[in-house]
Formats: sequence, C-alpha cells, structure tokens
Amino acid sequence: MALLADRATALAATRALTLPAVLLTAATGVVFAVVIGLWHFTWPIADDFVRAVEGRDYGILGGVWIEYTTWSCRWAAGLVHFLLAAAVPLTRFYGASLAAITLLSLLILSRFIAGTLELHWRSRATLVVVGVFAALWWSGSPSVNELFFWRAAEVEYQLGWSAAIALAFATCRLDFAAAPANRAGLVALATTVFFVSGLHELAAALEVGLLAAIAIAARLACGRWRPASLVAFAVAMVGLIVVIAAPGNGAREAAVGASPPLGRAAVAALLQIARDIGIWLVDPKTLATTAVLIVLRARGDIAPSWPERLTVGARWALTGLFAATLVALYVVPAVALGDAVPARTLAGIHLAFLCGGLVVVSAWAPHAVRWIAARRLDPDKTLRWALIALALTLPASRNVAAGIADLRGPAESFHSFMVARDATLRRLHAAGVAEATVPVIAKAAFPRSYVFHADIRGDAAFWINRWTAHYYGLAAIRAAAR
Repeated sequence: MALLADRATALAATRALTLPAVLLTAATGVVFAVVIGLWHFTWPIADDFVRAVEGRDYGILGGVWIEYTTWSCRWAAGLVHFLLAAAVPLTRFYGASLAAITLLSLLILSRFIAGTLELHWRSRATLVVVGVFAALWWSGSPSVNELFFWRAAEVEYQLGWSAAIALAFATCRLDFAAAPANRAGLVALATTVFFVSGLHELAAALEVGLLAAIAIAARLACGRWRPASLVAFAVAMVGLIVVIAAPGNGAREAAVGASPPLGRAAVAALLQIARDIGIWLVDPKTLATTAVLIVLRARGDIAPSWPERLTVGARWALTGLFAATLVALYVVPAVALGDAVPARTLAGIHLAFLCGGLVVVSAWAPHAVRWIAARRLDPDKTLRWALIALALTLPASRNVAAGIADLRGPAESFHSFMVARDATLRRLHAAGVAEATVPVIAKAAFPRSYVFHADIRGDAAFWINRWTAHYYGLAAIRAAAR
C-alpha cells in the first residue's frame, strides 16, 4: 500500500510490486465505484422524514429538545440531523449528504490510522492506506444497507463510533506526550468528548471504557496521573449520564418491550459474538490485510516505533482490552434491548473490530517479523502474494456483489419510483388535496443493499405514514392495495 505513495521506497522494489499494487488499486476502485453508484440512487426514508419535519416545525434547538424529552437520548445526533435538514433539502442531494458523512468519518479515522502506523497524516501513503481501510470496512460491514445508505444511521453510528475511537487515540497521544496538555487543549478535548457522547449511547459507553483504560495505562507508565484522560473520562461519564437520563428513554423502552432475564440476554450476546467474531477473524480480507501489514513491517515500509517499546505484558494487556471492549459492545446493547444486537449496532462493532485489530496487529507485528525472518521467507514475494490475495477478496465480498446486482436495475427502478411519488405528493399538496393513496414497491423488488424495507403501509396511523404525510403537508397518506 505504501509502495504507491512513499517516494523513499526503492525503485527496484516498486517495479517488482507494480502489478499487485495496481490490482489492489483497481479492486479498491471497484468497491468505491459501487458505493458511489448506490449513493446516486438512494432516497430518504423512515426516520429521515421525522428529523426533517421536527427541525422544520420546532427549529434546530427546539427539535433537539423535543427529541430528547419524547424519544431519543441522542441530542447531538439530533442537532446534526436538524442542521443537515435545514441546510440541504431532504429529497435533493441525499446521496451527496451520505457521501459527505462517510468522508468526514474517514477523515476523523485517518488521524487514528496514520498515528497507529506512524505515517505522515497528509502524505499520499495515508490516503492509500485509509482508502484500502474504507474498502475493507464497506465490503465487510455486517449491515452495509443501514450504515452507509441511511442518513440517520450514518450520523448516529458511523460518525459517532469513528469520533469515539479517534478521541480515545488523541487522548492517548496527549497523555503520553512529554509535556502535559495545555488548558485550551483540555477544554477542546472535553467539549468534543461531551458532544460525541450525545451522538449515541454506545459511543458514550465506548468513550468511558477506553478513556478509563488510557488513564490507568498512563498512571502505570508515567508513575503519576496524567490530565487528558482524567478530564476526558470525567466528561465522558457526564455525557453518558446525560444520554441515559433522557426523559425520552421511557418511550423508547416502551416501544422495545419488556426485556428478558439478564442472564438470557447476556448468553445470547456471547453466542452472537462467538459467531460474528469467528467469521471476521477467518475472513480472507481480514487475513490478507493482516499479512500485508506484517510484511510491510518486515520490509520497513511501515515501521511504527511504539510496538518496540511495549513489554510482553503490555502487548497482552492491549489484546485483552481489545477482547473486553468487543464483548462489552455486544453485551451492553443486548442487555439494554433484551435481544440480540441489532444489525446497525453490529456494523458499528465491526468498525471497532477493524480499528482495534489494527492496534493489536501492530503491537504483535515485531514478533511476527522475527517469525518470518527465522523461516527465511522472502518479504517481497510474500508481500506480492498478500497484495494479490487482498485485491481478489475485496471485490468478491457479498456486499459488493449485492451492490452490483442492484446497480443492474433495482436501484435505479427504486429511485425512479420514489422520485415519481415525490412529484405526485407535491402536486397533490399544491392542489389542496388532504389525503393521498399511493403505490408502494413490493419488498421483493426493494434493492438488497439499501436500508431495510421500511415504507408506508395501508394504515394511515402507522408512524412512517404520519411523518411522511406531515412532511408533504397532507393530512394522511395510505399505501394502495395491491
């Protein structure tokens, strides 16, 4: 990956690896082309209409307060939703707003990725590495439809989890720096931590756990408490309390229903994590990426110095923290919801798995490099085959296959259908019609790579019907009988 960008790489080595590097670039391009194509045909649905109406009716701050007191504890996510709805018409530039959120998430993560690998943040090498990471993330996501093609989930999960992970990394850098963070830096850190806590309750929980671990690690390494993680941990705790204590949580709990016994929910979560993590660990894309990182370390192309300073105990501690974080991210929502982890939360956990895996692989890479040297493996040849394996497995994923299948017809048909419905509802409103009956797309014809099949129904009182009608200024909307 770095071979495409680092000028310091030897020319001979570059020539030897041109074909694998080109294949990987082409494979990454295929993934991006599919994503961009699907963004073009996306359409707002369900919660997106709710946020657009609330922001329009109550104003940005008023909408946040209504959400916080009647339904959602995610006050910061509501703020972002209402700002987007105010700045960009919901039914125009929807795909562009999805793209902007994803690019912002990647920009936030790029500091973490570049810092972990000790690349220059603004270098072309970082651009290539982050690009491959993005392709790996999208192609392997357990819920690509909800996390990348639905704005409500993108803000609350993708953006929230990315920011939480990057904040933990920034806090770690501040606490292990030679000089303590200055007051302005601590204020900026605290403000950001509090805002990110409000994007999602699990983002707040992730912040609390990671920042507590950083505070303890800094205390053990430096012999004294360091300020950044202590301040950030305290603010993250306050942020977690704010989202947990939201008055609207009662309505959400009533909608979810009664929870089963604690033990049953915890067991269900542990069984789910055993299945999902097992799949992720043996995924060819994951294995090929791991091999690429280790061999690049052996060649000296990506050689962060921090793993060399770790003791064996510290490496195992990092690995244990990685495992404990993943377990907690499964158990907490399962216990809270009384059921298995929902798909969009699982997609967020997948992001934590990729980011934590990058740290763990980097920590153990020096041992793996010594193993390669002991067996006298040729790093150039090994890297060549690892890059080819990654290039072949990235576009071969189920998500890419589903996206390509949708781009061959269903995605465009869905978009055209929704555009026509939008024009019909606007025309009826202009003509003074109070109630509308409109056709719906059959579930079987709904694009597979889009959000779950959530559309208006025959019941005008159904929540999606009510909010869609409110958005278009109608009294009621019903789905036409098939």
